Parts: sequence; C-alpha cells; structure tokens
Amino acid sequence: MKNGIFPLVIAGALLSHAVSAQEDTSRFYVGAGYGILSVPDEDDAKFSDANNGSIQFGYKITENFAIEAQYSKSLKSASGKAVFEGLDISDAWWQSTLALNPGATLNDVRQWFPFAYADATLDIDAKIQTTALYGVYRTSGDFYVKAKAGYLSTKAKLSGKIKSADIHVAVSGNQPIDYTINRDDDYFDELGFGKAVTISDSDSDFSAGLGVGYKFNQSLFSELEYTKVNDDLDFYSLSINYAF
Repeated sequence: MKNGIFPLVIAGALLSHAVSAQEDTSRFYVGAGYGILSVPDEDDAKFSDANNGSIQFGYKITENFAIEAQYSKSLKSASGKAVFEGLDISDAWWQSTLALNPGATLNDVRQWFPFAYADATLDIDAKIQTTALYGVYRTSGDFYVKAKAGYLSTKAKLSGKIKSADIHVAVSGNQPIDYTINRDDDYFDELGFGKAVTISDSDSDFSAGLGVGYKFNQSLFSELEYTKVNDDLDFYSLSINYAF
C-alpha cells in the first residue's frame, strides 16, 4: 500500500510545484497599444484627434487584481486651425514702412498710418504625453471585463504657425488698406507672422477606464479599452500584452 501512495504523493507535489511556478512566471506582463486620443474643440480652434502609441507594465497581485503603469505619446499630432482677430501689428507696419522710406521718421509714418491690425489664421499641432498608474480589476475567464482607476499626468505641447492674415491699415486722410497676406508672400516675416508659437502645459488628475479583453493562452492577451484621461481628453485604445 505504501509503495502505491508514495509515488502519488511525490507526483502530486511535483505537479503542485509546477503549477505554482507557472503561476509565478505569469504575474508580470508587458504590452503595447495604439489608439485615438480625442481632443476637444476650443472656442477659437477646432482639432482633429491625435493618434497615440502606448506601452504598459503590470503586476498581477491575484488572478483578478493588478497594478498597471502606462505611458503614451502622440505618434500623430492633433491638428487644428484657429482665427485670432484684432492683432495689433502697428509697430511692425511702421518699422516696415521706415525701411521702405529711409528719409521718413517714426512720427511721419505714425501720421501716415495711425494704426494697423490683422485677423490671423493659425495652424496648430498638439502633441500629448500621458503617464499613469492604475489599480486594475479583471473578471475571470478567457473573455473578461476590465476596470481601472488611478492617477494620471498629462503633458501637452502646442505648436502654431500663422498660415495667412487679413491686414487692415488705417491711412490718414484716405481709405484704409485691406488685403490678405500668405506665408509665401513678401513682408510676411517682416510683419511678424513668420514666428512659430509654442505653448507647453501639464496637468495631473484622477483617471479611470473600462474595457474588455481576451486571453489567447496563459501568456498572451489583448484588450480594447476606453480611458477617461481627464475632463477634456478621452483615449480609445487596443493593446496586445504578454505575461511572463
């Protein structure tokens, strides 16, 4: 009888150790994803969506609970156009006029052209990075539901160049001068329109998301997610992950 029990006990212990080892090697996972970052329109600008690539690292505390860190970056910027009205370009106009009239003084050109302003159309590109740490819950089974919540930091960089401008120049004793100037036209840079504008901003806030996933096997799984980045940004992504 003992001769029959001992082999079974040893086999059971080895099997239990193998299963345990297999579970341990699947606690860590890494993944890569791609998705659409929805950028809201502003009062003066309308944007297309950005396309962000992402990487994530996770650790499974149990079968259902995990901690997950994620980083995403814009591989394709959000692009938009904005119109700014009533930009004061008087100083630039006066300096340009002085350059064309060497004998004139600043007081002269100010009398000729009391003021000048422009309505400018700006091309804007927005690149967005996110860094987040989430607590994650996944239901059991090959097909499962995922919920996550945590803390997310956002960095945004907006770069803008003026595409064209409608110029309005007051002329003393005559009709005002009105015309449109484009990026390739003469005096575009002289009037200050050639300068690029860059604005950077950062923010940190609570973030949460929902998704569904499918396990192809014990190591490979894919997830489709919606993430509320902050009050303004939504991220829709698809990822492939590998547990090791």
